[in-house]
Amino acid sequence: MLEKRRLAIDELIESETKYRDYLQVFLDVYRTKLEKYIDKYTNSLFFGNVELLIVLSQNYSLLFNEEYKKGPADAEIWKCFINTPQTIKIFVPYITNYNEALSQYNILVATNRKIKKIVAEIEDEDVTHQFSSLVVMPVQRMPRYVLLLREIYKCTPEWHPDHSHLSETIEKLNHAAQEADKKCQEAKSRFKLIEFEKSITDCPKLISPSRRFLESYDLGDKMIVHVLNDMVLYVIGKKMKSVFDLRKVTSVENVNGNLQFTSKDKKVTSVKTGDKTGEIVGLIKQQMYELEQLRIRTQDES
Repeated sequence: MLEKRRLAIDELIESETKYRDYLQVFLDVYRTKLEKYIDKYTNSLFFGNVELLIVLSQNYSLLFNEEYKKGPADAEIWKCFINTPQTIKIFVPYITNYNEALSQYNILVATNRKIKKIVAEIEDEDVTHQFSSLVVMPVQRMPRYVLLLREIYKCTPEWHPDHSHLSETIEKLNHAAQEADKKCQEAKSRFKLIEFEKSITDCPKLISPSRRFLESYDLGDKMIVHVLNDMVLYVIGKKMKSVFDLRKVTSVENVNGNLQFTSKDKKVTSVKTGDKTGEIVGLIKQQMYELEQLRIRTQDES
């Protein structure tokens, strides 16, 4: 079992080195070649705290290797993760900006011939150096730690100090990974709302701390329904046709392939949504239920 434990720790160390090397490639290849063609904001969006993440990774490698030298029977890997809260603080800004960074990159490649050519040359030289593959690595790192530590835990005897401590460490990191993913999803939702405000004519103000984007349904003929957690947007082409505030809607039904809303003032409005109507109605009803539960909780607390 101890030999398997040694190999599992080995994998943790090797994984950290590869991760850091790819972050360095991200800076050396992409930042070096793109920085003269992008503005300061985009530069910061893409590469803002990558150097700090590299330093963090170097520190982890030192800690991992110090424990590894003690041998599998004495190494206490959990000690390497004592400063998990500080680690999270370093990762969060990057994770929060990830979706916007990827979207901005795609826009640049689609609209700037010089950048498109540079990116093509980078990727032709080494297929592992795709921007999308490199930029996502810090986002995936905490979940990766959880998987690697679980493998070490499986090979750790019950008598070993790492056994109980690693279990706690894995739980903390898993919670941190879930929180990081939540922030990533929140940022993705916020960025989506910003895109709607910019691209849809007559779009109301959408940015709100409690508002989240959930799903878009392409109905064909340039008709799209965007479902938010408290609002439904019906768009034709790039123009807003209808906005439904779910706090003011009493019911939503599927009536012969039409999305039918009934408001508190008894006004009935229908939107043709075809074979996707059932799915859309299900999602909207779930959001209306959650809004009602939130209203009840808020009322009880007051």
